Amino acid sequence: MGKVRNIVIQDMKKILGSSTFWLAVVATALICFTGSMARDTYGLYNYNIVDILTDFSVKDIKENLDDANVKVIFVKETGSYLWMFAPVLAGMPLIPLLCAERKNKAMRYELVRVGKKRFALGKLLSSMISGGMVFMFGYALFGILLAIIFPVMGTDKNVIRYIDNIMLYNHPDFIKVYDAIGYVSMIGLKLAVFFVYGALSAVFAYIMSSFVTNKYIVLCVPYILNYMLSSFIDKQSMSMSFWELPKWFTSNFVNLRVNTSTQIFHVSWSEIGSYFALHITLVICSLIIYNIIMSRRCDCGQ
Repeated sequence: MGKVRNIVIQDMKKILGSSTFWLAVVATALICFTGSMARDTYGLYNYNIVDILTDFSVKDIKENLDDANVKVIFVKETGSYLWMFAPVLAGMPLIPLLCAERKNKAMRYELVRVGKKRFALGKLLSSMISGGMVFMFGYALFGILLAIIFPVMGTDKNVIRYIDNIMLYNHPDFIKVYDAIGYVSMIGLKLAVFFVYGALSAVFAYIMSSFVTNKYIVLCVPYILNYMLSSFIDKQSMSMSFWELPKWFTSNFVNLRVNTSTQIFHVSWSEIGSYFALHITLVICSLIIYNIIMSRRCDCGQ
């Protein structure tokens, strides 16, 4: 594992020193602002950040908008288009480096030193860690910017009322954690699930990089596939006959959407276990496919 660790360490040094990584972080934060920040008391209208800042006073926000404060918005998210661009943003840091290694023959020397299996595993871990860090840092930046520009910070009572409605039925003991640590527990939870979100999203581009060396194709094809898959799942989910199918099938089918991870704490432990079992299986399959493709190349992966 020492050689795998060295691959990951060297990749992360390159990634963190690259402007592409930080551009992806900023892009993630900005995309989070594209969604709905709040809705009115009756739930009829949704408002984005521009609507709220231009059309409402602080008094109006507190009286007429449901859960319109920084603390609740950070926990519940904004329903943005991040799901659409997830494979691109998660793959941006490492994929250009990985494609460049194959094009300029640098991969040849690394494969000779570490072997194809360790190389495949190391690149998978680098992809997932860098993708997870993009989303985690991006959402943290979104929270910081939101706290700066949004006029209502909110209180712990707002947060407790919100999580009581959506979370405590499945995880009643979480309130003890919240009482002991406070809002920091929610921040840690959200950043953790966004790390998982980014890590799983990066696998799309990782597996694609084994087929082609053009970084634009490697990033765009996962974007298209992700959009098609999400649209298909949404369409099937709106059919009543779909929910008459066996529960194990409907649950796993819906869980194919990677962005489900950001709200995973809303469901029971059994469903959480099912989600991670599904995606761990997909990650292992991706590693196997990548390794098979690399092993079939007799010219050191070129």
